[in-house]
Amino acid sequence: MPVDAIPFARSQLMRTQSVREAEAAGAHLLAKHRLKGAGAGFQARINGVCLGGVSLYYMHYGAALTVFGAPIRGCVGVIAPVQGTMGVRQERFAAVAEAGRSAVIVAPDFPMRLDWSSDLRFFCFKIELSALRAFARSVDPESALDDWVEPQLVGRAGLAGLLGSASLVEFASRQRDAGTRNLPAGLLWKLSEQAMTSLLVAGQFAGAGQERRGPERVSDRARAYVETAMSPTLSPSELAAAAGVSLRSLELSFRAELDTTPQAYLLESRLRRAHAELVAGSSRHGLTVTSVAKRWGFSNVGRFADKYFALYGRRPAETLRGRSSGAD
Repeated sequence: MPVDAIPFARSQLMRTQSVREAEAAGAHLLAKHRLKGAGAGFQARINGVCLGGVSLYYMHYGAALTVFGAPIRGCVGVIAPVQGTMGVRQERFAAVAEAGRSAVIVAPDFPMRLDWSSDLRFFCFKIELSALRAFARSVDPESALDDWVEPQLVGRAGLAGLLGSASLVEFASRQRDAGTRNLPAGLLWKLSEQAMTSLLVAGQFAGAGQERRGPERVSDRARAYVETAMSPTLSPSELAAAAGVSLRSLELSFRAELDTTPQAYLLESRLRRAHAELVAGSSRHGLTVTSVAKRWGFSNVGRFADKYFALYGRRPAETLRGRSSGAD
């Protein structure tokens, strides 16, 4: 990417190939964290500006990483990708922020795990909770913002609003860099209000006081599709399309939310279908282990039997014999 096209190119806060230096700079700007998996291509960059109660960073590290972060005390974070994907896990919440599709609001007071794709480039808003509360009350005195402590997944419309705010701040920064004056304090405050407005709208705070439902997880959509459209040929790519995400996002979601892979989940689903047939069927009516295995996409019956045993602790023939003798 040409230097002139890099957001906040003249407001560089950190650029290093050292993992330790990147961790130290990130801790100073955001929160303490550890970077795992940095390999070839690691080139950490953070550019950005502070608008009082709102800081906006453009971040790109050039490598696939797992980040274990401490809570961002007293602040709300917003991750808005412009390229690539980031899996986010906080407490029981797990979701994927994906360029062009979604952003994630990171709540204060919870540690986090982030899984970055190698091509990830993103804007990160860090908004002081005290400033956000004050602004929310100025907009709506009945604001229930004090009760909000949970992370959220934000869809396309919310992502567009957040990126629009980031672009406006970046444009103002370029205008400042091209001139001889600093931005007036009043304008800085308006820019920070714009960022907080985008967050409040994206987080659906307009309905303050109403009960909010947690975001539907990508893995939930994928599993629902498996239940209704399971077939021996169902592939991870088809599952990703059904869930409305890329294959990479599906893989990150399954890792973060289910601690497995789409491929392994589909394999287990096929085994569960085969098990159900074996339990419900009877060899006296012509059902065989081979016919069940073939029906659910296992061309090698021996391997099917091994995987079945690993999951159920018995051979498929034992399940079928047990049913035929009335023991199952």
